[in-house]
Amino acid sequence: MPATFTPDTVEGSMVEIFGNSAESAVRTGIVEGLPTTGNPEDVLWSAMTATGMPTTGTPYPNRTNCFLTRIQLFGISHQYAKVKLIYEPFQGVGTSLIIRIGASLSSYATNMLPGATRTALKVGFTPADTKLEKIPEDFVTINMLRPLRRVSVTQLRAGTLDVAEATTFSDFVGRVNSATWLGKPAGSWIVNNADATISKYGGYYQRTIEGMSQGNDLWRYFGVLRSHLTGKYAIDTNTQSAINTLRSNAYSYGVQTGNGVLAVDPYETTNFTSLFGF
Repeated sequence: MPATFTPDTVEGSMVEIFGNSAESAVRTGIVEGLPTTGNPEDVLWSAMTATGMPTTGTPYPNRTNCFLTRIQLFGISHQYAKVKLIYEPFQGVGTSLIIRIGASLSSYATNMLPGATRTALKVGFTPADTKLEKIPEDFVTINMLRPLRRVSVTQLRAGTLDVAEATTFSDFVGRVNSATWLGKPAGSWIVNNADATISKYGGYYQRTIEGMSQGNDLWRYFGVLRSHLTGKYAIDTNTQSAINTLRSNAYSYGVQTGNGVLAVDPYETTNFTSLFGF
């Protein structure tokens, strides 16, 4: 006789309601008729295939916002096992999203002052002692901290993650938003992570995508021409103006140039509204 799972038969079941409608639940039950032959360490694994055992990703009975995410099994004897089914909130497969928002500080080296004007960090040196070298104005690089804002979206999807979809992860990781998203213009957000958690026993998987922005700055990089002969940067009274002009331009994949200055928009764009689902 094959092993059989009977739910809601032992103490320990519970339902938790939090917020307006989110619910989590635990159901407990018994698996009977486990094999008495074979390796003892394989007994609990065989309980996963017992008749009546639900698969991860299936909803709680008569509920549409709570899905089975974990199954725990505990040995009772050589033929019996206690089962704990853990359900967590999802409002619907493929439609509802779990959105997480966070921020952190990251260290970087720059010769531009953060902020609206992007003032170049440059200084010269005029010695009091005329015997010492006078150094003309030049850029200075300083290590700073900048805030990074992160938004991740997790979605429960029906079916199996195939190789084709998994391959597309590399297609949009490293891409920036093509239009305004979350109040920030094109080029402000970049996809920095994408992964999937696949259920072995159910026809569902979780897909998580994370985007990152650096305050009010675009994912744009600046460079100033430097002389091969003297090692000095091409700096004059117009350098700051050229930087500000390039900074005010809309993000466009490629290179934009000014007199001795260039701005690089190195990341291709993608539709974040379609990608993230909002």
